[in-house]
Amino acid sequence: MTRIASCQLDVVKADFAANAAKFASALSQAKKAQADLAVFPECFLTGYGFGSLEEAREAAISRVEAASLQQEVEAHDLIAIVGFAEKTDDGVANTCVLLEPGVEPRFYRKVHLPCLGLDRFSTPGDELPLFDTRIGRIGILICFDQRPPEAARVLTLKGADLICLPTNWPEGAEM
Repeated sequence: MTRIASCQLDVVKADFAANAAKFASALSQAKKAQADLAVFPECFLTGYGFGSLEEAREAAISRVEAASLQQEVEAHDLIAIVGFAEKTDDGVANTCVLLEPGVEPRFYRKVHLPCLGLDRFSTPGDELPLFDTRIGRIGILICFDQRPPEAARVLTLKGADLICLPTNWPEGAEM
């Protein structure tokens, strides 16, 4: 049986270092609870409620920075899914990284974007991938992605064993 830890933590807006420390602490707790997978909120590493593209880009991090958390999953021998505002060449994307010990980090960009928070300024993703992991085939949808039922249906038809839905409903998300 797979044990999943839902890591609901307050985000320190635009402070990757503080959120990375919270990530490490939560992974330690998840490991003590014998979890196999820890799922963190949408945009956990950066925050979500931004008032402008410029503010979002200042807080956004690269995939390399997000992947730097790989050392924590290696140390705890635990799979994790964690969201962040991704700095792209032309703006930002609402992205999750799937971190698994011994495996290169894998990424999913939110496809369905509402008109609020970071998503007002994000470039949407264009695929619904499945990720083969040691606990099964995982699909990731981010928050509003669950609204159109076709997204979950596509992942199910592709053979998903588990669909994870990191979500962030902070104050200021309505901006």
